[in-house]
Amino acid sequence: MKVCLPILISCILLFGCDKGKPGATKITLYIESAYHKHVLLEQVAMNKEPALLLDSSFVKTGLDTIVLYVPKGEERLCQLKVEDSRMQVYVITDTKDITVNYNYSTGRYSFEGSPASNSLKTFREGQVVIATQTRDIKAAIDSLKTNHASKKLIDSANHKLDLVLAGYFKRNFSFADTVHSPAAFLATYNTVDFDTDYQGLKKFINAAGQRFPNHTGVQALKKSTLDYIAIFEKQYVIGDVLPELILPDQNGKNFSTYSTKGKYLLLDFWATWCDQCIKYAEAKKKLAKLFPANKMEIVSVAIDDNKAVWQNIIAQEKYSWAQLIDEKMWEGVAFKTIKFDSIPYNFLISPEGRIVKKAIKADSMVLVISAILK
Repeated sequence: MKVCLPILISCILLFGCDKGKPGATKITLYIESAYHKHVLLEQVAMNKEPALLLDSSFVKTGLDTIVLYVPKGEERLCQLKVEDSRMQVYVITDTKDITVNYNYSTGRYSFEGSPASNSLKTFREGQVVIATQTRDIKAAIDSLKTNHASKKLIDSANHKLDLVLAGYFKRNFSFADTVHSPAAFLATYNTVDFDTDYQGLKKFINAAGQRFPNHTGVQALKKSTLDYIAIFEKQYVIGDVLPELILPDQNGKNFSTYSTKGKYLLLDFWATWCDQCIKYAEAKKKLAKLFPANKMEIVSVAIDDNKAVWQNIIAQEKYSWAQLIDEKMWEGVAFKTIKFDSIPYNFLISPEGRIVKKAIKADSMVLVISAILK
């Protein structure tokens, strides 16, 4: 989903457990082969909420029984973890008494008393099988290319890969769109890819809101998603006046895009983690040499939460034009004000402040802008 509504883990806090209190969910863990290990029960971070350490215990023998508690509250997604291991058992608190059987040496586990946990487990295991198939097909395609196989064979393998990937994403949608557990929905909604089909996304999230009317987590997600969609319901087009954007530059000083009025402005958006943005950087370097600052100014805005890496790249690449950053990324003022739906993205603004061109491709940027300015 190009909806970038990220699942953030801001911190792990110790949450007082309502052990033995009415409403708490009791999780009985039968754990095998985890000698002297520390077991943690965490609430999984979702929908901007932090991860919470709910309970913990110590395994004393090779076959032990420990009891952990999740405080009273609406249905949520939790995970059992064993220190210094890759154990990740997701548990949904859809009932008040759940049993988990876990073999530490084999990694196998099962549930009793939690239909939602079993449903999520079955779905995730199925997706792992499909993901393994895609890796195998990709490896086969690489081998065919290395051995100079015929185009027919390579095309056939690529077609098979497309079908498997389509099945993978269709399965994501089907599960999230029909699952009866709100916590399972929250655990999987971000795997559904609508790209720029905002009407499809709206229908999907509204259906989830109707399915889980009393779950505050789902309702909060619905609101934030609809707010996101609203940003794109009126995108800026050629001839529109782009609103002012104020963000800090590499020196920490606020910079206004309106300070460039009276000359052309190339306003572009990028990130340090965006591979495609490298192509645009080279084009911007050429433009900076072609046109003096009194004729055209370039302002690059990083949609990035890694300020240190951003500053290092600016210094290493010796960018000579204004560099701004929005560390709030897809929830920041840049995204909400300018309404671009992906990066890299750019606008060419006239001296009067109106959009002349937008989404100019890297390989044609110098040619297109030169034709307009000369």
